[in-house]
Amino acid sequence: MYPASQPELIIALSRDKVTLNLSGLKEQDRKYWKTSFSMDGIFLNEQISRSLDQVLFENDFLVEHIPCVEIILVDRPHISVPRYYADNGQLPDIASRYLRLRMGDTLTSDDTQTGSVFCYTIPANTLQMLKEYYANIQVIHLASVLWQALADERASVDGKLICYTILQDTLIAFASKNNKLVFSKTFHLRSEADLSYYSLACSRLVHPDENWLITIDKEESTYDISAGSSLHISRHITLPSIHLLVDQFKKCGS
Repeated sequence: MYPASQPELIIALSRDKVTLNLSGLKEQDRKYWKTSFSMDGIFLNEQISRSLDQVLFENDFLVEHIPCVEIILVDRPHISVPRYYADNGQLPDIASRYLRLRMGDTLTSDDTQTGSVFCYTIPANTLQMLKEYYANIQVIHLASVLWQALADERASVDGKLICYTILQDTLIAFASKNNKLVFSKTFHLRSEADLSYYSLACSRLVHPDENWLITIDKEESTYDISAGSSLHISRHITLPSIHLLVDQFKKCGS
């Protein structure tokens, strides 16, 4: 069973969209609520601030104190590094070879407790601006949350496996061999053709024994990987809501 506690508000940031996702509370007769708005240049502070101001003005319940708020980065470039290198202080050097660390960026990482550390960057000014709305805000990458959830959910797989998740207009692909993560990548989708191309390219790169499709409860997508795809989906798993996935990964305030 998944724990009952969970972050109440999740702000998901992707390449061209901001999504606010508020969990339901039976004791307050509050229903699950979600809204999103398109952006140009997601990490431009003024643009995010104007959009959030409008959303908060139109939905006054978001102005109330919310004990736990999480930012989830949906498609921010990331790398997966064995925890051994992180524990030995080699993470910044390794990350500098694969990630573009711009002036003002903060390098951060998530420990999935599966032997892998997910490393990524976020502009410090953007994070500080968001903290002006919710001082208790925390940041996490969706890739690390999903990988941890998959490691907890699946049975042992001896061969090669690819897991595909489609969230909004982003394809997230994980490849594992003997339960060890060997590949993690996010792709921006503009059409069904992109979905077919990227999923097939990943399959040809990894040569998996099985292709799994992972669905997140309550999260809809424009694209359907099982429709007209040359991939044979061996197994379809539905994970719980993002709120529960984040709580399963990391307790609020930790």
